[in-house]
Amino acid sequence: MIAARYFDLVRETKDNGYNHRLRLVESAKERGIKPTARLFATTAPTVRKWLARFRQHGPSGLLPLSRARHHQSRSGVSRPRAPASDSPLTKHLGTYAT
Repeated sequence: MIAARYFDLVRETKDNGYNHRLRLVESAKERGIKPTARLFATTAPTVRKWLARFRQHGPSGLLPLSRARHHQSRSGVSRPRAPASDSPLTKHLGTYAT
């Protein structure tokens, strides 16, 4: 396999990342991690990540995962509260705090 040009790899990744990752995994199995990283213009940890996902989940492990939060914690949600009637702010503002 001839080393692909960097911009061709980037374009391929954006268009169809699954095929790109599948080729990356197949190359890693044949050539090894570091040569594959050089060939695909990426890092060895990235090659290891996709290889591990492929080994654990099979071809479906190469599908992109959502970067959105899976759960939203309720403790992190803050709501504005009205000051209590006996708070120092209410005492200071007097009749304006309603």
